Amino acid sequence: MPPKEPLTDYAPDAEASDELRDAPLPPDIEMFIESIHGKKLPGQLRSIQEFMNTFFLYDQDNKRVATLKRGKTIRERFSIMRQRAVEIRKENPDNPRFAEMARYAGVCSDYTLCVSAMLSKLNIPSEIDLGFIVNDKIVTTI
Repeated sequence: MPPKEPLTDYAPDAEASDELRDAPLPPDIEMFIESIHGKKLPGQLRSIQEFMNTFFLYDQDNKRVATLKRGKTIRERFSIMRQRAVEIRKENPDNPRFAEMARYAGVCSDYTLCVSAMLSKLNIPSEIDLGFIVNDKIVTTI
């Protein structure tokens, strides 16, 4: 029996990619981008990775805010991510991972949005692709 063709549901999120170019970002991120603007590309990328590792929390309970983020502008999503980080810190006051340094909380798509927005501000091409591939009983996100 020949292998089945994978069922694919894939589409670039063109609307989000277009919005990134002109989106106003939170002041702390704008200041961060300005501070690394003069670095060479590898240094910019390392700095973005360090920023995300320091100031971004993975939200294990994202379902509480997932519907709030749908259809929102980038500015509104950043506001929701910031508020969620505050909530997580309050819920986990004794956990050092959730110290005051954590400013934003979200999941993979939020992390991608944040990084893509920073890259866009630095004139580094990026795009956001969302989707999945289903092959028999295996689901692979892309």
